[in-house]
Order: sequence, then structure tokens, then C-alpha cells
Amino acid sequence: MVRCGARIPTTKRNLKDVTNQSGLPSKDDPASTSDPNLPYARHDYDLYDFKIKEQIGRGAFATVHLVKFAPRNLQDVSQPAVSEKSYAMKALRKKDIIATKQIKHVMNEKTILENVRFPFIVELLATFQDIKHLYLVMEYIPGGDMFTLLRKRRRFPESVARFYSSELVLALEYLHSKKIIYRDLKPENILIDVEGHIKIADFGFAKTVSETAQTFCGTPAYMAPEIILKTGYNKTVDWWSLGTLIYEMLAGYSPFIAATPLEIYENVLDGKISWSSQIGSTSKDLLKHLIEMIPRKRFGAGHWPNETKEIKGHPWFAGVNWRSIEDKKIAPPFTPKVTGTEDISNFDKYNEPSSVLEAAKGNVGKSEDGLYDEVFKDF
Repeated sequence: MVRCGARIPTTKRNLKDVTNQSGLPSKDDPASTSDPNLPYARHDYDLYDFKIKEQIGRGAFATVHLVKFAPRNLQDVSQPAVSEKSYAMKALRKKDIIATKQIKHVMNEKTILENVRFPFIVELLATFQDIKHLYLVMEYIPGGDMFTLLRKRRRFPESVARFYSSELVLALEYLHSKKIIYRDLKPENILIDVEGHIKIADFGFAKTVSETAQTFCGTPAYMAPEIILKTGYNKTVDWWSLGTLIYEMLAGYSPFIAATPLEIYENVLDGKISWSSQIGSTSKDLLKHLIEMIPRKRFGAGHWPNETKEIKGHPWFAGVNWRSIEDKKIAPPFTPKVTGTEDISNFDKYNEPSSVLEAAKGNVGKSEDGLYDEVFKDF
């Protein structure tokens, strides 16, 4: 991954509301959660309202922990099931965010996740901060990620790749309808829920763009040539990434595989793909239109609402009922093994010391007290 651009007193909290019995976001409040299990009587949750359990993820300046909702005021538990459900808490260390100049991207992630609700996108449920950290509480997706699944299976049959690709097409179409470019589509950022459907996670590189973006960021193997060349780009970079991902699902490796990021960039800019024998002629035709060097000729270059017309209408997707896909009426090809709400067997477990666990114990120190209040006042 390449960072964009080159990446306890509670000071502010925010918990989204459940606004109707159906679990759907209110039309009057697009930031409301569709999770019917989080209580909605309060808006001031902090770290002490959650029981911190195992660490299941780690990044450059973030950790992810499995947590249980355990409010100090038990009257806040509006439903018995709420204390039994697990959530994923992403904690970002303020000092590291500032040192890596990622303030804008962290704020973008929060703002975007607050304003998107779609079946194949992970939901943000609450945000708050303490002296040292920013916290995002999200739904816990226990089935692991596509990266792990793909490595176990080596490659996917065409029908499996088509199923996952169909859900991804709808997710990207939805984001683009809101003028959001995702910019980091890859197997590691695609989670598998308990039923086997996908959920796009990690919006650290996502950005709301009205016209074009200039920032160099993403993961080398999935970056479109216009990002590498820094010539300015738009939403079509996500369709390039989808093309490379479909290739990887079918072949088991990237179309631009190389030993170093520099060599990957060179392969991308050369535009030469050594086609795997696992990729049939119809698949190859679709990929040629997605992994297209000239952005305006790339599938998905059209304007909303016709952006995905060429993609959905391609013979590779023949027979796909897009409404049934969005409504999750098509049975997934794979159902992960999940034994309960705290099952983390599909994720790596980290045992190193955690600053979040120390913060939960009250060991936050005073050296950073108030130091970043102004920087993150809108979080």
C-alpha cells in the first residue's frame, strides 16, 4: 500500500441513531445506522462503554479490536441482544496520523462512512476519541477477507468470480453515484460476511471528488496508470482496479505481478498482460475493456446513471439478475465457518502490546493531553 500523498477524558463522541423499525437509514438522517442492535438513547459513548477483546487487525497507524458493547449505565441497553453482539473497533493513533500527514484522509474516511449505507459496504456505527486515539466502531464481519479465501482456493471458478464481481460492481456504482472514488480495491479490503456476501472495508483512501483527483495513492498492483503518472484521474480508476481483481480471482495472481513496486509500475505502464490459460475468451474481452490504458475508453467511463451500462451488459455478466444480487437473493458460493459472535478464527490474532488496551485501563498518560484537540475537533 502507498500512503496518499507519499500515510482519558473523552473530548468528543458521536453515535448514530437507529431511526425506524425496518433497520433502514432514515431519509431525514442519511447518517443514521441500520444496525437495530445498537441502543440509540445516548450520543456520548466512549472507550469505557466497550469491552476490548482480541486484536484482529493492524495497519501503519491503526489497530482493529473485537469489542463488546458494555455500557457503564446499564439502562442504555435497550435490547438484551445488544450485549451479546460483537463489533470491530478501529483505533488510530493521533500522533502517527499527524506524523504521516494523514489527517485529511482519516477525516475523509469518517465523513464518507457516515454518509454511505449499502448492502456490500461495511457500516460505521459510532465514533469518539480520547487523548491519544480516534475510534471508529463498525459492524464485525466474521468471515475473514477475500485475500485469505483466494489464497486457500488458489483461484476461483468463473461462476464464483462473477458472483463476487457482481456485488462489487453494485458497491462501486453506489459510491460513484455519491461522487466517491474508493481508490484501494483489493482482496485484503473485501470482507466476507457470515452468509458469504462481500463487504468493502477500509475507506482510508476514499475521497469525494466532483471532477478529478491528483493524489498518488493506492496499492501498486491495483493502481491505474493515470494514478502512477500523476496526470489526474476520476472514478474510472476503480474500474481498472476491478479488472485487475477479476483477473486475480480467475488466474490466482495479479496481471502485473512483479518483485518490487517499481517493477509493477513499469508493467502497468507498459500495458502488457501475459494472459493466464485460466481466463476464457469472454472473460478476456471484459478485462481488456476494464484494464484499458486510456481512461475515457475504459468500461465505466460513462456518466451516471449509465456508468455501468457497458459492464452490466457485457456477455460475461449474462444471466445476472442485478436486482436479486442487490437484494441478496442469490446464494453465495461460499459460506464461512463461524461458530458465534466472538469467533475470530478467520482472522489473524495479534498478541503484541496494545495502546488501546492500556487506554481502556486508564493508562493514557498526560504527555498528549489536549495536544491534538484542535486538529481533530471535527471527528
